[in-house]
Formats: sequence, C-alpha cells, structure tokens
Amino acid sequence: MEQVERENARDLQQDTILEDVKINKKSSGRHKGLDDLESSHELFQSDLFRKGLHPSSDFHQLTRLTDMARPRKTSESLRSQRWYGPDDLRSFGHRSRTKQMGLHRDEFVGKPVIGIINPWNEMNTCHTHFPQRVQDVKRGIYGAGGFPVELPAMSLGEQLMKPTAMMYRNFLAMEVEELLRSYPIDGAVLMGGCDKTTPGVLMGAISMNLPCLYVPGGAMLRGHWRGETLGSGTDVWKYWDDRRSGKLDEQSWFEIEDGIARSPGTCMTMGTAATMMSI
Repeated sequence: MEQVERENARDLQQDTILEDVKINKKSSGRHKGLDDLESSHELFQSDLFRKGLHPSSDFHQLTRLTDMARPRKTSESLRSQRWYGPDDLRSFGHRSRTKQMGLHRDEFVGKPVIGIINPWNEMNTCHTHFPQRVQDVKRGIYGAGGFPVELPAMSLGEQLMKPTAMMYRNFLAMEVEELLRSYPIDGAVLMGGCDKTTPGVLMGAISMNLPCLYVPGGAMLRGHWRGETLGSGTDVWKYWDDRRSGKLDEQSWFEIEDGIARSPGTCMTMGTAATMMSI
C-alpha cells in the first residue's frame, strides 16, 4: 500500500511539473533571440529544482516527461506517406516497387520508415561487425512498430584511406543528408565509429532535420604482446621509436603487429574515434 501511495505521489509530482512547464511556455510566448532562449532555459531548470529534480541525475525521468509532453505523429502525418499514401499514379508506383521486395503493404504503409545509415565496407576494419549490428537494429525497429530500411553510405576508414579521411567527411555528410531527403524516410538510425564517420553522419542527419539516433560501433578489444597490454593508436608510437632506435628486432615488431588490433571496432584508447563516440 505504501508503495502504491509513493507511486501516486510521484505521478502527481510529474503532472505538476508538466503543467508548470506548459504554463511557463504559454506565458513566455515565442522566444526571440539568445537572451530569451537562455531565460527560458533557466526558468525551466528552476522549475525542476523546485520540484526536487536535477537535469543530470534525473535524466531518464526528464526524458519520460518530455516524451509525455510531445505530441505523437499520426500515420497520416508521416513524411513517408507523401510517397505511399495518396491515391494517384505516382504513389501506385512507389507501393508496387516496395512490394517488389516481397513485402505486404501492411508492413510499410502507415508505419514510420526508419533509415539505417550504414557506413560499412570491407576496407573499413573498424566497422567489420556492422552487417550483424544492422540486423540487431532492424529487430528493434520492427519491435517498436516501424519499418526499417538499410541505406549504405560512404565508409571512411581512417586506417586505410589516403591521404586522410578528413578530405571525405563533408562528402559523407552531404550523402547522408540527400539519402534521407530523397527517400521516404521518417527517422534515422546512424551507425558510425571510425574517426570522421561520427561527425559526418550526424551533420547530414541534423541538416535534414529528421529524428535520429546514433549507434556507436564501439571499441575493439585491447591488444596483448608478451604479457604487455597494447593500446592501438598509442603504443604503436612507443614501439616504433624502439624499432627505429634498434631496441626492437623485426620478429618482435611483427608480433606486436599481430596482436595490437585483434577484433572489430575502433581504437580502444581515448583518441578521436572514442572521443567522437562519447560526445
């Protein structure tokens, strides 16, 4: 009984916060300029502190409140319905060609079409596991009631591209934006990991202004050599100095080469890839 009362009290507290936020939004009107935006943010935070919530420690509760306050789209308002919904010749072609893949109209018409941006190829060793990861993402989208479609994009493998993957980051951003724009996509799951991939896919999706989630590829397993732990992107410089100075023979150098990168994933040290994924 006490637990039920505590839950009721918590729900009442959340309803009060939502009502306060709605009142503040109505009273403040449209925000004009950075000063108004900052004032609104401070007002919202003060409401949270007053109700015993902290923006960082109560993240999941705040997310739930935000989701409760946000109106959900109807099937008719989905962007993809511009392709699949109308009773005209063009939409007939869109539906029939989608059914060409062996699908029934109930599988995609009226459901959120979620594009999975997959920057995979066999030369990008950081993303070796992405074909399997895509299947996991698809199962999650199906389970949530959506229709997943995989959209391959340029793969920027920092470790093998010359002169540098940085030259192609903006190409990836433009490709992602236009993939999402040109196809009947309602939201996106962005896969990435290797250094320039993360900002590339994010910039493209943000420019397109569609709801998106970023799925980091994750780091590889740490390396081993003769009882020593090897960090990719860090220990290579140390042992290369030893190699150049004659302290490390060719056999030892090849052993380090064999053991420093031993699984799919990005560098496991806190370099560019891990920093981008963390942010």
